[in-house]
Amino acid sequence: MRARTYKIISTRRPEAGHPDTAVQTGARGAIAPSRDRKMGIGYHELQFLRYARKRNPFGAVATIGRLGLFVREPQLRKLIDLPSNYQQKQFCEHLLLECFSATSVESYDNSEYEKATHIVDMNSKLPSDHRTYDTIIDFKPS
Repeated sequence: MRARTYKIISTRRPEAGHPDTAVQTGARGAIAPSRDRKMGIGYHELQFLRYARKRNPFGAVATIGRLGLFVREPQLRKLIDLPSNYQQKQFCEHLLLECFSATSVESYDNSEYEKATHIVDMNSKLPSDHRTYDTIIDFKPS
């Protein structure tokens, strides 16, 4: 059987002051970001994860970028069965481990900004000692 080679391509996250950041003019001409464009799990991504969980267990998970969690705990409790001692965190690892039965969660990013597990140039080949994963999650900014 022939081995397959995959290339992971990263997306650049817009930041304040960056030309790709969308802005709008508010009252009195003030300029503010028109939408918080962060990578993470919002309502629709959570619904997709719920659907995916029904089909296969997540197992070892890799995320492209360190994914934030943008669904508030009261809404999370309505959508999924959370343990009584669940406390919401800023990033999604805890949610995936506790509620989606992931065995491990690691993140790949090209900067140390959000303290990803692995800092790699996504446009280059992965190191030969990289792990294999059962599930890879790549949600783009919405």
